[in-house]
Amino acid sequence: MPWLKNIVAEYKSGRERYARYGIFVLSYRIVMRLFKPVVQFYSERIYQTDLTGDESIQAEPPPGVTMQLLTPDRHEELRALSQYPDKDYIQKRLAENHTCFLAISDNTIAFYAWGVMGERVFADGVTTWPLQVASNESYIYNCFTAEKFRGRGIFPYMLKEAAKFYKGRNVSVLKAIVYGRNYASWRSFEKAGFQLSTKIRYIKLFFLPKPIYFVKYN
Repeated sequence: MPWLKNIVAEYKSGRERYARYGIFVLSYRIVMRLFKPVVQFYSERIYQTDLTGDESIQAEPPPGVTMQLLTPDRHEELRALSQYPDKDYIQKRLAENHTCFLAISDNTIAFYAWGVMGERVFADGVTTWPLQVASNESYIYNCFTAEKFRGRGIFPYMLKEAAKFYKGRNVSVLKAIVYGRNYASWRSFEKAGFQLSTKIRYIKLFFLPKPIYFVKYN
């Protein structure tokens, strides 16, 4: 019975998260797994922070953590940690003037994130909703904390460091998208001073060529 295996797998894969957030989340995920072939529900949040103020951005590093930009000697380590299918993605992003922020702890990459400045539209394979980034704005994306370093406040610290980096380059707004119900990322952006600007929910039905969007602007 494949449907029963789906329920068991869904429960086992996230029982700690379900215990934390309650039976509602467990029920929601089970229903979504069962109906996935027919209908798919997605959600994302757009966060942003204003960098035009006169006040400086204070970023107190967690114990034993330092921030640095990606250097050539860290490329292989980053590839192994990210497990990105395109082996040349680092060179491609750097060639397009993207910046990679690293948190180093115990001489190991504990966290990475990518950012880019300038006018462009982002719409990747997860979503078809375009994020508009103006010429005086920046976008931070692909944020990841290595599992053994989670829970130490590295994510919000690095977001502040990225904001400080772009503020020093006369960027007015730093934007980001969080896909799905990623509660930890929501909290990290809020701790770093980002404001929730847009909530997007959409439904994909197998018989419709495009998703149905529900957008709420804060």
